[in-house]
Parts: sequence; structure tokens; C-alpha cells
Amino acid sequence: MRTVFWAIALLGLTPLLPAQRIELGYLHTFHTQATTYQQRVWTRVPGTWLGPDDPNFPETFRVRETWPVKKYNVHQPMLSLFFPLGHSANEKWTAEWISGFFPNSFRELSLFSGVNGSYRIAPDWRVQMQLGIVSNYSQRTAYTLWGTIPGANLSVEWAPVKRAVVRLYGNPEMIGLGVHYLLKKS
Repeated sequence: MRTVFWAIALLGLTPLLPAQRIELGYLHTFHTQATTYQQRVWTRVPGTWLGPDDPNFPETFRVRETWPVKKYNVHQPMLSLFFPLGHSANEKWTAEWISGFFPNSFRELSLFSGVNGSYRIAPDWRVQMQLGIVSNYSQRTAYTLWGTIPGANLSVEWAPVKRAVVRLYGNPEMIGLGVHYLLKKS
């Protein structure tokens, strides 16, 4: 229910202008703290086939309950929408409203929304700062307002080809390297 609420609030209340850019991307993160979780997994025990002769377990394997430790939010596919808010006369400075979503490690939908300000330092390079909120992102969201975390990202963007960008993200919680394909470019 919380995810549905934030989907409506973050994506439904974006400006009613057509998106300037739509990006489909992948972000690989390296967290500054060890962020792991344990998830129950049932694994087959080798050599324990229970054939049709066993009336209690017809044609099954015995299983063992395990709790492997997995890294949290390392591989993140994402979809991002950018809405123009303004730019300088020479278009070196731009401001955009950004909204998007990605699945987290628990297969929940994490939503993000906020303001993206950027400055072009060279024809293919931009420096950016994002201020906003993210829902359902970390294990500590249970202690935050409706599962959201306010925060900021700094990023450096390089556009080696016409329809793709590479971004290096950073904030106190993580460093990330992302590759994004521009589905729609203004």
C-alpha cells in the first residue's frame, strides 16, 4: 500500500508537461557501509531422492532451509523521467524535475523524485546535483516517514554517443556507476 501511495504522489504529481528526456538505465552501486540482508532459501540436499516408494514424500528431494547473506541494492535497473524547469541563456545551466523508479533487492518498487540541477563543463560532460526523496530504498526505511529517505546526489555525466550517457554517482551512503540509454531526448 505504501508503494502505491508513493507511486501516485511522486509519479502522478509530476508536471503535466511532456517529458524532456526518458532514460532506461542500469546502476551498479558500491555502498560505504556493509549493506547485506539474509533471505530464506530452500535448497535440495543431494542424494536424498524420495521416490514413489515413500508414501509421505512421493517423488521429491529433501530440502534444507538456509539463510544466505546477500548484498543489498547492488544491481538496479531504472527508468527516469526528466521534466524541464528552466535553463540559462547559453544552456550551460539547466534545472529539471526528475521522477523514476527501480526494483530494490526485496523486489519492491523504489520510487524517487526531486530536482536535478546541472552545469555543462564541456560539450560531452555535465556535473549534476540531485535533491529529492527515495522510497523503499534501504533497510532503515522502517524508521523514516512513510519509508522515504530525503537526500542528495552528486554526479558526473559523460555522453560518449548521441543516445547514451555514463554517470558516476555519489552520496554519503553509496558510490554508483550507471549506464543510461535515452529513449526520448529533447
